[in-house]
Amino acid sequence: MPSRYIHSRLSSRQIPDLLQTIFVAELIIPSQCVWLVSPWISDIPVIDNTANTFLCLEPSWSRSRIRLSQVLATLAERGTTCYRD
Repeated sequence: MPSRYIHSRLSSRQIPDLLQTIFVAELIIPSQCVWLVSPWISDIPVIDNTANTFLCLEPSWSRSRIRLSQVLATLAERGTTCYRD
């Protein structure tokens, strides 16, 4: 079975931008459940709110990089069940 690697030589911002887009979409229209599947999970910044760009999604967020735990907590507050595997 062939392996698949996600990487880019063009821009180091592509993967972070993809993660931000996915989580912003989830915050706009939350799913009933979200599965987070990874061999390791770290509390990485996933949304760049340094310019208050995403204030309408969560008014309590500060002007900073929003971490995965904050996004998952917000989704859980909105009724999304979060699983990890």
